[in-house]
Amino acid sequence: MYEQDYIMRMNRDIIRTISRLIFNKDTEFPLDITSQTLKNEDKKMLNSLQGQVNIGKINEVEKEICQSVGNNESRALEKALLFYAYLNEQTDEFLLANSFRRERIQSGLQYIASQLGILDIVNLNYFE
Repeated sequence: MYEQDYIMRMNRDIIRTISRLIFNKDTEFPLDITSQTLKNEDKKMLNSLQGQVNIGKINEVEKEICQSVGNNESRALEKALLFYAYLNEQTDEFLLANSFRRERIQSGLQYIASQLGILDIVNLNYFE
């Protein structure tokens, strides 16, 4: 359990680091979709992601997000950060039931960082 908590904390810190570096925003996670700090567009995006994730389409959503980030599509980075932040806050049981591990969240965040050219910074945080 301690190891999973540590991985969750590291993933949360990486999401915050990417957010600070790219958007110059210090965002607290987990995201609270009822918070006024999320724009309506982000709330809609998060609601859509939650719906897809909750019906067991995690792998399909991740593949779509990685393609969007790789293709540098509009708002792909925001969607990816929302997706991984949401997954990171799920229980181990939920992730296991959907054949997803916390380490895959880490891998996804590293992929995003590599696309942004900040992988070395992200890896420094993971391997402190």
